[in-house]
Amino acid sequence: MSLDNRITRRRRARLVEELEDHGAIRSAPVARVMRTVPRHVFVPEADEYRDEVVVTKSDSSGRPLSSCSQPAMVAIQLEQLRVRPGHRVLEIGAGTGYNAALLSELVGPEGAVYTVDLDDDIVERARRGLSAVGHAGVTVGRGDGERGWVNGAPFDRIIATVGVGDVPAAWWEQLRPGGRVALPLAFRGMQRAMGMVERDGRLIGDSMEPCGFIPVRGIGAFTESVEVLNAITVAYRDADQSPAGDLADVLAGPSSEWWLDEPLRPFDRVNALDLMLAVGEPGYRRVVDRRDEHAAFGAVSGVVDSGSFARLVYRRTERGVYLGVRCHGRGRDALVERLRHVLSTWSRRHRQVDFTPTAVLTRKPLKPPASVVVDKPHTLLTFVDARH
Repeated sequence: MSLDNRITRRRRARLVEELEDHGAIRSAPVARVMRTVPRHVFVPEADEYRDEVVVTKSDSSGRPLSSCSQPAMVAIQLEQLRVRPGHRVLEIGAGTGYNAALLSELVGPEGAVYTVDLDDDIVERARRGLSAVGHAGVTVGRGDGERGWVNGAPFDRIIATVGVGDVPAAWWEQLRPGGRVALPLAFRGMQRAMGMVERDGRLIGDSMEPCGFIPVRGIGAFTESVEVLNAITVAYRDADQSPAGDLADVLAGPSSEWWLDEPLRPFDRVNALDLMLAVGEPGYRRVVDRRDEHAAFGAVSGVVDSGSFARLVYRRTERGVYLGVRCHGRGRDALVERLRHVLSTWSRRHRQVDFTPTAVLTRKPLKPPASVVVDKPHTLLTFVDARH
């Protein structure tokens, strides 16, 4: 089969137009490289020009271990990274090699791209794909991404194409002052694709998008703790989130509720509401209540506060699906009132407009301290502009 032909070029161009229309591609350089690099060479086993993720390796239980990311998310991360000709770029997670080929096109002959992965078979696949499309000069190494790639440092840009729980010390040390990172950062049971710039020893976010990447493996692997309380599953991931086990009896008691008076509309950004609660409520959790109708909507936001426990709830009616909050515990009325304000603000301002607080990663606490600090293994994640 020809590596590229008129048909694949036409399909690739249509995909780029679709990503431009949806806002994933916003710049001419990203459009150019995604129109140039033949993705089908890297994922011949799939319909390579649909805007879909392609899982390329799974474990014995079917859990995905590696993939070729959804083209829209590839474009979003490239836009966040702002790669320029001549840059040195480190990629954590080689995958098929497709993303490294795009990066190589962006940096040009004066730049350099290094990509690292844990498994020999993934590394070899990436090398074959890169060689086939003329980018054999990309360094593909086997190693643990937590350590970066010291032989290529320092880097102007670092990108993680796997979900990470933190920015390890090696990445800080290997990033040039003023450099940028793009990473799918997990916090409080969710992931956000972050674009961040280094300033005075801090990483300051200037872009944030919902995402769902395969979690990193190796030294930096992170796990989610889960408790089941009266059939309600409560998940917590970060060190600032203590277990909720003492609330089991609270959930058996009376509850208070409040509901928005308008049903959800197409394209309402419930993700924005989740983020508003995550950055504004120290007791934030992710919750699944398998007894209620809203279990069909998957995990929802919950809040633990002074012996009270609240969670978002949904109900279907003839007019549509309504969103509300249900709270248990002695302080339930006060907590419902507080969350009513958040839901009302979301309904007025962020139903169809993103909520984008500024995320800051530091290795020391900020002064003055932020209202919500997520304690990570290596850093502190704070949100310094979390106003609704």
